[in-house]
Amino acid sequence: MKKVIALIISLPLLLLGAEWQSLNGPPAGRADDLTIGKHLGQYYIYAADQTHKLYKSDNEGEYWDSIPDLDIIKPTCVITEPNEAWTVYIGKNDTTPVWKSSDGGETWEPKSTEITNTRPRCFAMDPNNSSKIYLGCESGACAIFKTEDGGETWDEKPLPTSPANPTVNDIAITHEPLRGTWIIAGCSGTSDRGIWLSTDGGNIWNQKLSDVHIYSIDFATQFTGYAGANEGVYKTEDGGMHWALLPNSPQYIKDLKT
Repeated sequence: MKKVIALIISLPLLLLGAEWQSLNGPPAGRADDLTIGKHLGQYYIYAADQTHKLYKSDNEGEYWDSIPDLDIIKPTCVITEPNEAWTVYIGKNDTTPVWKSSDGGETWEPKSTEITNTRPRCFAMDPNNSSKIYLGCESGACAIFKTEDGGETWDEKPLPTSPANPTVNDIAITHEPLRGTWIIAGCSGTSDRGIWLSTDGGNIWNQKLSDVHIYSIDFATQFTGYAGANEGVYKTEDGGMHWALLPNSPQYIKDLKT
């Protein structure tokens, strides 16, 4: 999940040189979550504005179209397949929290079977299988769900916490051929906040950093990752097993991107 308020994007291979350019951004001027993918060789950007609508750009963010479907209002998170941007999922605070489009946002279907939490916050897609998606939610009911069939059905993958789960703000997925696929969840809340790691697809979770509000996680490689927190930026160099606060890093990091 990538939360931003001011929208500035540089797309590799699309923008010439190493310079940054400021883009117009969605009409409401807000993007709570972003996702980028390609369709027939062209990049598409989706921006979720949880106060208004889902927006889409097919020209590197210069202009944006709103998705008119009344079921897709006030989305909190969005994700698309990197190599097939016509497939896109959104989450929103609703009794039907997850919706899917297979035609670039023209039509949508509810994909919320067995999701018991109505307040989604983030998606993560398995880099080796786009049908495997993880959903992170706010505290209360189970906070992590997984689908292995493109959203047709979802299974609970609860953290071993009680009486209430922490809020899952971000999920990262890494893969290394010998080690396999690891799932890393960044959480905030009154208890059990921090970073949780699963090495078996979300069946078993182990806490790797505690008593820290984590709002965002991203990995530069399968071993080197960063997490944004109130205290600053935490770093791991072993895939998420151990984390250390970087000295002199900026505090109150709500989002980061490697």
